[in-house]
Amino acid sequence: MHRLRCVNPCLTRLLHCGAANRTQILEGLRVCSNEDQVFDVVSRNKAKLTVDHVSCAVRMLWQFQKERPELLRTIDLTKTHPQFLTLQVLAENKIALMSDLMLIDILYAFLRLKVEPHESLVQQMVSEAWLRVDRLPLPSLSKFSVCLKDQHLQNSPLMGRIASILDQRLSSINNARILTALMTGVSSLVSPQLRDALISRADQLLHTIDPSNYNTPRR
Repeated sequence: MHRLRCVNPCLTRLLHCGAANRTQILEGLRVCSNEDQVFDVVSRNKAKLTVDHVSCAVRMLWQFQKERPELLRTIDLTKTHPQFLTLQVLAENKIALMSDLMLIDILYAFLRLKVEPHESLVQQMVSEAWLRVDRLPLPSLSKFSVCLKDQHLQNSPLMGRIASILDQRLSSINNARILTALMTGVSSLVSPQLRDALISRADQLLHTIDPSNYNTPRR
């Protein structure tokens, strides 16, 4: 009994230290202002990185690129950095631990950072997303359709499933950007009836937003 009483405080301290360390790493990532700083945090904490750390790092790498004019982006340099490969390996090993939102966000970021569709990481993430597709929230479903289109999978059975989900949940979509991304993805698979319903819903939503917020002529 005495031994157990001694062990419990030790376990408590270890758990507290572990949680504090994880928080410290996450805070260290969030204050990074460029890719090199992110990669430095990754390099110094490889064995300690959780799925939240990996998610944060990958999304920040894409955010840095996204904020630059296209001609000034350095995606090729990011992609060839040794710690970028570390993040890919860690992400693939932690797919089962990712939330639905995290899974799609990381897949989207990796594709934007030019990870090839044939690479194991992307294939594993797409396969996992397929298993979860029926429960994806609409923003994630929309982003997933963009990921599939980027991989030229707009005529795949998976995109067909997304078209079916869109048909079922169309009336609950209240965001024009979400709807237009889904429409673009499933456009070659929809029936005439669904096409008309999509156009009608899009027209309703476009009348509810400020024209200055229209994203692109394509939308």
